[in-house]
Amino acid sequence: MRTSITLIFILVGLFCMAQTKPCYQEKRICYNTKIANCYNLVSFDEDTDTYYAKKDYRLLYSGKCVTCYQNGQLKSQISILNGKQDSVGLEYYESGCLQSEMFYVGGKLDREITFYFDSTNNKAETEFFKSGIRNGIKIQFFNNPSNDTIAYANYKNNLLDGLKKEFYPNNKIHRIAEYTAGLQNGSQKTYSNKGKLESELSFKNGKKHGAWHYYFDSGLEAKLENWSEGLMNGEFK
Repeated sequence: MRTSITLIFILVGLFCMAQTKPCYQEKRICYNTKIANCYNLVSFDEDTDTYYAKKDYRLLYSGKCVTCYQNGQLKSQISILNGKQDSVGLEYYESGCLQSEMFYVGGKLDREITFYFDSTNNKAETEFFKSGIRNGIKIQFFNNPSNDTIAYANYKNNLLDGLKKEFYPNNKIHRIAEYTAGLQNGSQKTYSNKGKLESELSFKNGKKHGAWHYYFDSGLEAKLENWSEGLMNGEFK
């Protein structure tokens, strides 16, 4: 009996996979006869990030609207409340694949936003916002089968704060650095693709500070510098 149930689940899973089309084969028709076309009804003020009714620029626009590609594919669909973008904003590539997914509250980015590569559905970038301010983890990705991480960083009030890591396509660490309020503050280490330490540097409030070491692949020191808050101070060899 258990064997039969397991077999049913496997068959159902295979059927669902067979029914799932690549995003570029899905047709996202732009039904602008049912939902208002943004170009016809909305005027956007970039200085204030505000949407106005085209028929009367004194009126704030409220409602949903779409934009379309010339091939009839959906480009974007947004919801606007009292002139400000509200709820989820989705944008698509002309191929039909999802390009970005953003959350707005009162016209300001809020929560996690995600960008995607065309045709693969792989993530290109994710980051977090709170009331329009970048706060939290930002991750960038390679467009390869495993969708490896390119860079990982933490932000606080729109400024780098904490560790920033950069990677090779095989997920091996390339560079790791420390930041405080947008400035490098602390150590920075870089590694070769083989995992060998290449350099070991340090900063204070964004300026070179302390001993800077560079290494050969063998591990022997290749170069030495000494700094004090951006000024040469000590032995260089």
